[in-house]
Amino acid sequence: HELIDDILDLSKIEAGMMDLNTHVFNLPESVHRLVPILQAKSSMKGLVFDCSLAPDVPDFIDGDSLRFRQVILNLVGNAIKFTNQGYVKLRMDVLSNTAQHATLQISVTDTGIGISADKLDYVFENFTQADKSSTRRFGGSGLGLAISKRLIQLMGGSIRVESTAGEGSCFTFICRFALRQEARIDPPVAVSADMPTVPLSILIVDDNIDNRMVLAAYFRRTDHRVECAANGLEALDEIRKGAFDLVFMDMEMPVMDGYEAVRLIREWEQENGRAALPVIALTANALKEDRQRSLDAGCTDHHTKPIKKNTLLELVSCYAKA
Repeated sequence: HELIDDILDLSKIEAGMMDLNTHVFNLPESVHRLVPILQAKSSMKGLVFDCSLAPDVPDFIDGDSLRFRQVILNLVGNAIKFTNQGYVKLRMDVLSNTAQHATLQISVTDTGIGISADKLDYVFENFTQADKSSTRRFGGSGLGLAISKRLIQLMGGSIRVESTAGEGSCFTFICRFALRQEARIDPPVAVSADMPTVPLSILIVDDNIDNRMVLAAYFRRTDHRVECAANGLEALDEIRKGAFDLVFMDMEMPVMDGYEAVRLIREWEQENGRAALPVIALTANALKEDRQRSLDAGCTDHHTKPIKKNTLLELVSCYAKA
């Protein structure tokens, strides 16, 4: 379903259906929120991850923070995937600025396998990896760089790559953003003035570790307690052991999928006289019949991925009891 997410994104972009959701956001804060996620991915491979922002990087810009972060996650995730030892570095600099605009340069450098000169022109094409054998060795859809390039173009920017086979790569993208003042930015967490503040105990169930970490990171500055499970069987065990107020359930997973997990959760609740736990299907399956299948399985609601942070928090607020 990660591949499905990528294909849906790319299809929307190529069909001209992908619109940027431009708003004012805190640029350094937005980048720094990704650091724990990227450090975790790097440490799993024994790599050093370093993130540095030049002192003159502006605080507040006008842009699509979700798609901006998606590009960074794609580029750094790609660098980590193809690096077996050494480091991955994320660097942000200001090339030029005025009172109204700043031109930013974001580079991702790694000490990975690199790309031969004759393959450099093809790395941003759909379903392409520089080395065909890399598909077997490293996995992946080959769509991450293609999507990143198109998103950057939507933002009015450009991307280039410099690389030497066996020595690593450096992907650099440049975008120009309008500058804004702090007074105009929305609160980073509160999505509405009456959003409940009573903390919930939330279980995130997804076999993709990146999805789990991103969703968990959305709650980092809230009072909600978050636990994670990698499949339906783990989720069932966690629910039987602990008290949760809300579950976000991926539906397509190995070991035990979400449909079977929800069915067994409902059976366990009936056998033990428990109230029905709100279980929200969070899946790439976006068709009407997919939603009905989730509801028939026993889910409380059905939403498609990727889901924006504010949308997720608004959704959680509906289940919070003041």
